[in-house]
Amino acid sequence: MNKLSLACTAICLCSGAAHAQTSVNIYGLIDLGLTYNNKVATSPGGATAGKLSMDSGSRLGSRLGFIGSEDLGAGLKAYFQLESGFNADTGAMAFSSQTGKNDVLFGRRALVGLSGHYGNVSMGRQYDILTEIGGATSSLLSFGTIMQNIHGGLGLDRVGLTLTNNSVKYETPNLDGWVGSAIVGLGEQAGNRAAGQAMGVGGKYQRGPLFVGLGYYQSKLGATPADASFSSIGAASGNPGDTALKTATVGASYQMGVTRWYGALSLLRQPLARAATTPLLVTFLPTGTQFVMGGSNNDRTVVLDAGVDYALSAALCLSASVEHAAVSFVNAGRGRMNQLNLGVDYLFSKRTDIYAMWVSSRAADLYSTGALFIPTGGANPQNAVRIGLRHTF
Repeated sequence: MNKLSLACTAICLCSGAAHAQTSVNIYGLIDLGLTYNNKVATSPGGATAGKLSMDSGSRLGSRLGFIGSEDLGAGLKAYFQLESGFNADTGAMAFSSQTGKNDVLFGRRALVGLSGHYGNVSMGRQYDILTEIGGATSSLLSFGTIMQNIHGGLGLDRVGLTLTNNSVKYETPNLDGWVGSAIVGLGEQAGNRAAGQAMGVGGKYQRGPLFVGLGYYQSKLGATPADASFSSIGAASGNPGDTALKTATVGASYQMGVTRWYGALSLLRQPLARAATTPLLVTFLPTGTQFVMGGSNNDRTVVLDAGVDYALSAALCLSASVEHAAVSFVNAGRGRMNQLNLGVDYLFSKRTDIYAMWVSSRAADLYSTGALFIPTGGANPQNAVRIGLRHTF
C-alpha cells in the first residue's frame, strides 16, 4: 500500500470507520513515438507531402489515473476511478471528441460505484460494453489508435474508446463466464427527456482461452448529448430527441497456445443522414466534402476487423490485422476502405516495451481519412510507419 493509501486509511480510522478497508492507487501510461506518413494533405483538397511527427498515444493513449475502493462489509464495496488523458509530446490534455478541444480533465473516465453479490452499479463518464468487446476482439489491443479511422470514420461504432457522460451502468455478476451490461446516459434537457439520451446493452462470455461479446448502442440528438462522440454534436437533419446513431458489434477471440486469433463485425447506422447537400460533420476535411465515413450523407457502414498475434518468445510478439469498411451513402453508391496493419513488440520488462508498426490504407469511391486518421487530400494509398516506446507505472 502506498503513502496515499495509508493516508486514506488513517482518515477513515480517525473518523470512526475502523471496520472499513480503503485503498487508493495511482497508475499511468506514457506512450510516445515517431511517425512517418508518406501522403499528408498540405491544404484542403490540395497537394500531399511526407510528414515526420512525434506522437503521444501511438499505440495506447498516454494517461494518469486514480483508482480506489472501500470494503463496506457484507460483500459490498464502494469504488471510484478518475483517468486523465494527456499528450506526452506537449504536456497538453488529450483531444476530446465531444468538445473538439484538449479541454476535458478526466476525459478517459470519471466514475463512482458500488459492487456486491448482485453485480456492479456505477455513475459518471464511462465506457459501454462495445468498448470492452472491441478491446478484446478488434485491432485496438494490438495496434491502438491506428484502427480508429476505419471504425466508422470517427470511432462511431464505439470500438475505439468512446465514452458516455451522465451515465448509469449496471453489470451482472459473473454467471459461469457470462456477464451482462446495460448503460443509460442522460441528456439533461428540461421538457424533453429523450433529447441527448443514450443507451447501450450487451453481454460477454469468457471461459479459458475463449472470449465472445455482443453489444448494441444508440444515441439521440440534444443540446447536452450523453454520447461523447461526434455523432451527437452535429447532424445532417433532425430535432432534439431524434436518434442520430445506432451501432452494434459482435466479436470473438481465442488464445491457441502462443497465438491469439480475433475478429469483430460492426454495423453503424446514422438514421438522420441525407443526400450530399449540407456541411460535413468532420470539420478538418475540405469544406463541402460529403463522401466520407461518418459524414452527413453516410447512412450505413459495415466494418470487418480480423487479426492475429504470435508470441515468438516471452518478450517478442508479432501482430497482423486486416480491416475492411463498406460505406453506403444516401442516394449514391458505396465506398470501400481497406487497411493492413503489421507490428512487432519487444518487452524489456512487464512495464516497458518498444514497438514498430507499418500501416497501409486505401480507399475507393469515398474521401480517404487516411492511415492513422491523417487526411490524405484524396491521395491513395497512404502508408505510415511508427516506432514507439511505452512505459506503465
